[in-house]
Amino acid sequence: MRSKVDQSVNNNHGLIHLPLELEQNFSFSVSEVIFHHKGENENYMIRSKDDEFFLLKKYRKDRKQRLGIELEVELCKYLRDQGVVVPHYQKFKDLNQTCLVDGHSFTIQKAIQGHMIYQPDKDHFYEIGKIHRSLHNLQVPTSLSSRMPKIDENTIGLSWNHLSEHKSVDRNLIEKFNQYKKLVLRQLDFSSNQLVHFDLHDGNIIYTPEGICMLDWEECGMGNGVFDLAVTMTRLVKLENPSNLINALLEGYGKVDFEQLKNATIFKLLYLASFVAKFDDILKGETLEQLLTRYLGYFERLESRDFLSR
Repeated sequence: MRSKVDQSVNNNHGLIHLPLELEQNFSFSVSEVIFHHKGENENYMIRSKDDEFFLLKKYRKDRKQRLGIELEVELCKYLRDQGVVVPHYQKFKDLNQTCLVDGHSFTIQKAIQGHMIYQPDKDHFYEIGKIHRSLHNLQVPTSLSSRMPKIDENTIGLSWNHLSEHKSVDRNLIEKFNQYKKLVLRQLDFSSNQLVHFDLHDGNIIYTPEGICMLDWEECGMGNGVFDLAVTMTRLVKLENPSNLINALLEGYGKVDFEQLKNATIFKLLYLASFVAKFDDILKGETLEQLLTRYLGYFERLESRDFLSR
């Protein structure tokens, strides 16, 4: 297990220079940029001359995140005030918490001292269930919730045409996905109004001395809390014998409707598939058609009679 800072050193890509216009906006003096990591967005770990560590996030131009950057920062402040461990955003010299340079938006936050879990066990999934429950019990003020996106029937539609109209995928496979889409939209309950992270996979979970820190709130919204459990289930459905881990997750969370959980998991996988079709540069080692075929196997497994049996 390594801290985020340790990981950054091991991922060092050599000497990195930030744009002077950007660096001049920092409220601290830069000693060195330790690493650069490019995923959906880009991240830079920075050491200040006072030997403090900060994470600079550069947002890609071609992705409009579901939750606006400013609202994500505001939400994280609210969550921190409620005792939830989330990123602590810092202000730039102009007292704003976002900075625009060369058409890219940037935020900066205190580096998180902690570690990821690379081989989750029952205790891990029990804690994740508890974290989900604590989020869904929050009474988010209307001043925030009214401005947040809804996780509802329209969520998949934001990028669905990129999948349904993709030229390189067999049309029979696309039609199978369309049928699953119609099915889950008919059966899911979208009436709840809970805070849903919607992207709490292992890479967005850091164990810190203050508790589990949840990263990357850009996909979050208001909706049925079962969608957070569904995100975890998209990992568990890949395992050969996940029943003990599913049990631990649901013991931590509490009572849940299994039929809703099954359909919400398929919903999340459909959402991911349409997102990948839109930004296919994030595919790793497989074609879009191979990914869809793999997902179709997960759908069939979720529908098997004993998969969610406890």
